[in-house]
Amino acid sequence: MSVENFIEFWRDKGGAESRMAQRYLAAREDFESSHREMLKCLRPKASGKMTLLVLRDADAVVARFEGAEKILNDVAHDIEQFEELAGNHTLDMLARERQRLKRALDNAVYATKTATLRQIRNNRAKSAEEAVTTAEVLDCAAKRDRIAEDLGPKLKDIETRIKQARAILAKY
Repeated sequence: MSVENFIEFWRDKGGAESRMAQRYLAAREDFESSHREMLKCLRPKASGKMTLLVLRDADAVVARFEGAEKILNDVAHDIEQFEELAGNHTLDMLARERQRLKRALDNAVYATKTATLRQIRNNRAKSAEEAVTTAEVLDCAAKRDRIAEDLGPKLKDIETRIKQARAILAKY
């Protein structure tokens, strides 16, 4: 993954990622323009046996060049950070993984509720409190807890990464 691949991927698409790509292209054009302008200010000056290149009347040009370079580097850094967080050019993979993890957690909770209701319906328990103590419900609850223990930290990590990536996109 590189900045150029990101730019190529988002060049003609819409969305916040595309706005970041367009900002990079505009910053690169401004940088190249200020670089050409700065090169026009270079003048040769003879000094003994050597010829030196001297910048004349270039304070504003150099300031513009340095500003353009800073903006270009900032946008490139944001793109690299975004790709590192997302693991790709887009947040789609992270969003799908988050949904998969949430669905697995929800399914485990649903299985426990279903087992509890099944115990009551089949007259193995007279109340929900009594059904919770049956072997089937205890097994489902243990499985639910294992799934939550395994997937909970992964889900938090993905949500944190998505939040950070969206914060980067919010700048653009």
